[in-house]
Parts: sequence; C-alpha cells; structure tokens
Amino acid sequence: MKQGASSLSCLDRLAVGALVAGGRETVSGAARLYDVTRKCVRAMRDGALRIQEEAERRGDCTSVVVDKAFVERFVVAAALIGNCPFRGIVELMEAVLPVSVSIGTVHGICARAIARARELNSGETLESVKHAAIDEIFQNSTPVFAGVDLATLYTFLLCEQPDRSGTTWWCALEQCRELGFSPESVIGDGGLGLRKGMAECFPDVPCDGDVFHALREVTLVLGHLEKKVLGAMGMVEELLARREKVAGLKRNGFSRLLGKLRRREEELTRCHATLEAIYQFMREDVLDFNELAFGDRMELFDWLLAEMEGVEGAYGRVAPLRKRLERRRDTLLAVFARTDGALKSLAGKHGVDMKDARMMVNVFNGHGCDLRVEIAVADAVEKYGLERMQQFLDCLHDLLASSFRASSPIENRNSVLRTYFQQRREIGHGYLELLRFYLNHRIVDRSRVSGRKGKSPCEMLTGKKHAHWLDMLGFSLDKPAVALGKTA
Repeated sequence: MKQGASSLSCLDRLAVGALVAGGRETVSGAARLYDVTRKCVRAMRDGALRIQEEAERRGDCTSVVVDKAFVERFVVAAALIGNCPFRGIVELMEAVLPVSVSIGTVHGICARAIARARELNSGETLESVKHAAIDEIFQNSTPVFAGVDLATLYTFLLCEQPDRSGTTWWCALEQCRELGFSPESVIGDGGLGLRKGMAECFPDVPCDGDVFHALREVTLVLGHLEKKVLGAMGMVEELLARREKVAGLKRNGFSRLLGKLRRREEELTRCHATLEAIYQFMREDVLDFNELAFGDRMELFDWLLAEMEGVEGAYGRVAPLRKRLERRRDTLLAVFARTDGALKSLAGKHGVDMKDARMMVNVFNGHGCDLRVEIAVADAVEKYGLERMQQFLDCLHDLLASSFRASSPIENRNSVLRTYFQQRREIGHGYLELLRFYLNHRIVDRSRVSGRKGKSPCEMLTGKKHAHWLDMLGFSLDKPAVALGKTA
C-alpha cells in the first residue's frame, strides 16, 4: 500500500501537481518518485491546473518573455549586481532561463553598456561636490585613482593611471574641474603625488590629513610591539624554567642573562603601555570633535608626541611613526581649526558662551548620553532658554555634518572596488566607467546615515530622481517589471 501521500504537505502536493502539469514529469514517474498512486498524482495535477486557470482568469498569473531585450538586461545585471564572470553568466543563463549564449555575445553586450556609461558619465556635473576624499588603490601594481563625495558617496573619479606622480594627479583632477568640480575641502592620505597634484590644481582648497590612516598606523605599530612584549616574556619564562633544572652554583650563570632579559621585558612593556595610552588620547580627544579648544588640541598633540619620543628608544618602529605624525600635524588638525572658527561665529550669532558652545559638540559625537553632557545641556537650556538652544543645536548639527575628518567612505568604496577588479581582464579597462556609473546610480538599500536609504548617490547629489540604471544604459524591457507569484 502506498504511504507517501500522507507524508506530503499541501505545498508539496502543489509542487508535484505543477511539475506534472508543466510537462516536466510524467504521471508514472512522479508516482514512483514520491511513492504515491497514479490516481493521487492525477488529482494533484488537476488541482494545479485549476489554480493556474483561476489565476489567469483573475489576471494574477504573469509570464516573462525571454527575448533579446531580457537576455541583454540579464547579462548586464549579472555582471554588475552579481559580479559574475563571463563564463559564470553563460552557465547561469543555461541553468535558469534556459538560454544558450556565447562568451563573445556577453562581451559584446557589456561593451555596449560601457560605451553608454562613458557617454552618460561625460555629461555629469560635479558642482554639488563640496567635501571630497581622494585616494589611490592598486591592482596588479597598477594605480587606480578614486574620488568620493563624502556627503553622498558619489564616485566622481575612478580611472586607471600609468603612475601616481603629481603631474598624473593634476591631470585627473583637472578633468574633474572641467566638469564643475570645485570643492571646499578635500581629504587625502600622505601620498606625495596626491598632495602635489592637489596643490597645483586647487591651491586654495585645503587638503586635510586623514585621521583614519593616522590612527591605523599607530595600531599597526602597537600590534607589532605587543608581539615583541609577548616574545620577551616568553624568553624570561623559558630561561627561568631552564635555571630550575640546574642545581647548585651553576644557577648563578643565568643571573646576568636573566637580568638583561627582564630589563628588556620591562622596557618593551612600558613602551607598549605608553603608546597604547597615546592612541587612546589621539582617538578620543585630539582627533575627535569634542569640547577641546583648538589651541588646547594642538598643545595636547605636541605633548603626546613628546611622550612618544621618550619611549621610542625601546622599539625601532616608534621613532618613524612619531616623525610621520609630526610632519602631518597641521593637515590632521586643519579641519578642527576651521570647525573651531565656525563654532565661534555660530556662538556669537546666537549669544552663547564659547565654553557652553564647545560642550554642546559632545551631543553629536556619541557622548550625548553621558551624565556630564546631560547636565551641561540642562544648564544651557536653563541659562539661554529652550528655543535659543534648539536653534543653536540645529545649526551646530549642520556644521558638524559638513565637517569631515576621515576618508572612511573612500576606504569602504575601495574595498567594494577590489571585488570587481577581476572583471577588468575580461571586459577591458573601460569597465571602470561602467562600474562608476553603476555605483552612482544603484539604490542604497541600507545605511546608518539618515536620508541615504532608498536613494542612489546620484539622486542624493543632484536632488533629482532618475530612471533605473539599466534603463538609462538602454537595456529596457518592453513590459514593465512584474512580481511573479502574485496573489489576490
């Protein structure tokens, strides 16, 4: 007696019925496969056909026509959304649609997309890019210049270059300037060519140092130093274990070496503790927006470098780190100088004492829930009135929202770009134009920043809605997109 029918759920019965109704399995084959009677399979088939007829009668059943337009749209979407190589696209189409295309056909479709993307990119305007970050990313020892608008994540620069000299950077930035690029501030790392090209193309625009790279360099040295400390501790423990195995006066021979190793361990431990404390001060006080006045910030920065100089003899990598930070001091702190000056003007405009105004900065830097900050806000409201403080805090929020101290957005963008660079060998170097167009016109599905979710970087930059990026590239379908499996 057949027992398989009782173990099939309602959805399983519908699936079996659809399988037979669609001609992908015979009645006898389905009966053997699912251990049911042929009469049961026919009942499942008839039920699936009735559901399909009812859906067609109501107009809820929609079919997709796999024509040339659909195939071209699928190829471009798989290459960019799915980051599929050409052979992967061919295999995917054979498995899902099924449609058989050649690698040459896929290449030709992508080449058309590149030509259209290059045309659209050449007509863009960059007048709205006011705060930008520029950087260099390498693939196979070839530099790729990248530039991102810090407010909207719009990629205004993405091109391969033969080198990263100042002249090459000047040419790349000059091309952006011809498209209206006129920033108020730019963030870049310590690259000599980058800064030289920026100074030649935009001599009056500040090129601030990147807090992200500065702190990262300190953490790298801390990591290496920690390994040295653990190694020194291990050597002391090993020598103590060896001495315990030796009897009598022979132990005295270990004393000199043991004392030397212990002094080295203490020296490295003290250096590590000092450098770790310096890192905490740098991250939480010197290189973060808070109540510190700019003069106090400069003084604290110099004091930390002096403390670093006091322990640099213990480990060879500390001295080069201190010298790099010393050279970059002015560029690292430039954004804080401008923000402090703007804060003074803002406080004078609203009649708020400068000490109280600086304390209000903590409301927006992640310390707004601290008891000290809450008490300061309550005192300020009582002193100046709720309406005046609300207006001041709104203006302060706008000020801090336009003050950028790190190039984290472009570092995040570079990490995304690396996953796509494998395609350049198949598509060609023009692929960067297509990739830039895709990144600028795809919808952001999630973001911690309010106002970004559900919009593309281009829409955020221009304030204007645009069509789907595939439609803009010319890969439109004759029929609008539909939801398969739609129910009433």
